[in-house]
Amino acid sequence: MILSIGMIVKNEEKILRRCLEGLRPILENIRSELIIYDTGSDDATMDIAREFTPHVFEIEWRKDFAWARNHTVRRAKGQWYMYVDADEVFEDCSDLIEFFKSGEYRKFKSAGYRLRNHQADGSIGFFSPARLFKLDKNTKFVGKIHEGIAPNPPTKILESVADHYGYAFADADDIKQKHQRNIHALLEDFNEENPKSIRTVTHIIAEYTAMGDLDKIGEFLTIGRNLVGDNQNDMHYHIYASRWAEYLINTEKLAEAVDFIRQYFSDLKVVEQNVVALRNVEGVALQRLGRHKEAGDAFAQAIRLFEHNQRGEIRTGMTKLTSMQADMLEDKSKHLSGAVANYALAGEFEAAYTFAEEMQGKSIDIAYVYAANGVVNQLWDNFPKLYAYGLQCGAGSERYDNAVAAIERVVKSGAIREQMGLAFSKWADNEGSDDDYTRLWRLRLEDTNALGYFLSAEREFSQVYGDVLVAAIKQGRDFDGFLEKMKITDTAELAARIIRSNADIADILLDLLEDIPAAISVKFARVVCAIAAAAYDEILARDDDFKIRYFRGYIRLRHRFLSMIYRDDIYCEAGAMALAEQDAFAFFAGRGYECADNGDMAGFAQNLRLALRSNPHMKDIVNLVVKNLTSRQAQTNTAAGQLSNEIAALKKIIHTMIQAGNPAKAAEILNSYAAINPTDPEIPEITKAIEAIT
Repeated sequence: MILSIGMIVKNEEKILRRCLEGLRPILENIRSELIIYDTGSDDATMDIAREFTPHVFEIEWRKDFAWARNHTVRRAKGQWYMYVDADEVFEDCSDLIEFFKSGEYRKFKSAGYRLRNHQADGSIGFFSPARLFKLDKNTKFVGKIHEGIAPNPPTKILESVADHYGYAFADADDIKQKHQRNIHALLEDFNEENPKSIRTVTHIIAEYTAMGDLDKIGEFLTIGRNLVGDNQNDMHYHIYASRWAEYLINTEKLAEAVDFIRQYFSDLKVVEQNVVALRNVEGVALQRLGRHKEAGDAFAQAIRLFEHNQRGEIRTGMTKLTSMQADMLEDKSKHLSGAVANYALAGEFEAAYTFAEEMQGKSIDIAYVYAANGVVNQLWDNFPKLYAYGLQCGAGSERYDNAVAAIERVVKSGAIREQMGLAFSKWADNEGSDDDYTRLWRLRLEDTNALGYFLSAEREFSQVYGDVLVAAIKQGRDFDGFLEKMKITDTAELAARIIRSNADIADILLDLLEDIPAAISVKFARVVCAIAAAAYDEILARDDDFKIRYFRGYIRLRHRFLSMIYRDDIYCEAGAMALAEQDAFAFFAGRGYECADNGDMAGFAQNLRLALRSNPHMKDIVNLVVKNLTSRQAQTNTAAGQLSNEIAALKKIIHTMIQAGNPAKAAEILNSYAAINPTDPEIPEITKAIEAIT
């Protein structure tokens, strides 16, 4: 018999069969036995167990896991002993089988496999506990709870993986009760029997960590560190170093955490696997302190240690890593992302891009990280520095384009734009650089010479230069020629950028929309329409008169634009309803304004109703426009009625004077009336009546 596998169980019918099926390959491929002790099940647990082994026994429960497990040890007949929990399911045990079949087990005294811990929140963590031991008289479990056997070196960590579901299906109350049960038993053990037990203190810290009790964590970490002292050959020295560093960070003692970690490495003589995670923790602390260059260096060191560990150059005796530390040994991206982000924040672009190339499908927008940090912390000199790096990589290169795109992306207000412009101008003056992009920033500071330069330049420009159009509109300059030289790849993005960085864009556009040139290009109409549409949210805060004027100008321009790009048999009343809702709306609303211009208010109203039918979302602005025009028409009709009444009253007075035989007064009133309404056809007849009585 090579291997004895021991288990203790109680009411495990839900998962026990899966657990034992996972063990079946071991039982079938190596000389082994399975020993199961039941501590009081009242479900089908024992029946399931007997399907897999004849060695099923009952034992009373004394609230002492070590006592119960030691019964399985005493019954074991193998050269090695292995213990498994009923909530562990082996996914792959081929490495474990080969360990025994090949005879490799003879070189070691203990071994571990990889446990994949599943939590109720869906998170997963790895660690590699020692679970297999060369059986001798000293093989014994200790600890009433979180029981274990002390591993004897040398220890082999196998690649076999078992899924541990101890907390995966528990709700919050179940988990809380488990932790309270565990901590009660551990404290009882610590206070009454083992006040100097490192193992007990370690498990107490783990329970308080799960419960989030920082005060108790600090208290028992101090006890544990004092118990371990300076003995670096004890793995607990390294475990407590890692936990203390995490504790300092969790209590916001970031600078103290950095100093502690650096002192730990300075004193280090025995290197354990926790060094990988500790360098990462140092990087996290430095990042939160804003010391990004140092943070990048710490993450870079974590990457080098990770690689050393992957090559087997760090000893693997430390099996009780925290879940966080175990993750650090599994996933290089946890270190790479920290290095990339912090080198980016520090402006160490070459280092950031170098590590980014290793991220295998994951990416960090290095230029944007740097630019966004510049805005948040008002580090305006960051922007010419980022641009200078892009220039160094070559205008038109991917990194140059990324640098410019990142700078443009963070310009979200005129105030930010002004500060950036000042920084670029200062940089250009000091460095003697005055290329197109630098001139663009001078233009944004309203440098009229820069505008003239762009309008007269004979070459193509990217859509980054959209603010040239804005400057030309503000100054009343013809920008159609410059627009034709722009290579526009995304009109919506161009419009959004212009809106984002020009707070007064609505006022600028209103003047243009009310005075569109008679001859315009399709590109002119498309771009101005896109900008005007993107600014729609801006006009909602304006007064009604502004909204009405803006809407009228926009609709008329869009109506013209669509008539330029659609065939006549499509852009017509018969085909309009088949168009996209915005285009159909523009057709009917534009035609409605044409009717209003010709005094056809019935046609205006009918077309606005059709426009709303195609796009009901525009009802608020349409109702406002209709209300305004209707009010104006009513005012016109009222004025006309008042004038008609006044004319009738005037004529009545003239006839009264004639009947009274007062031709002089009648003639005086008639002359006054004829001066304001000389085309009235009744004037000759009234004149004859006056002459007849003279």
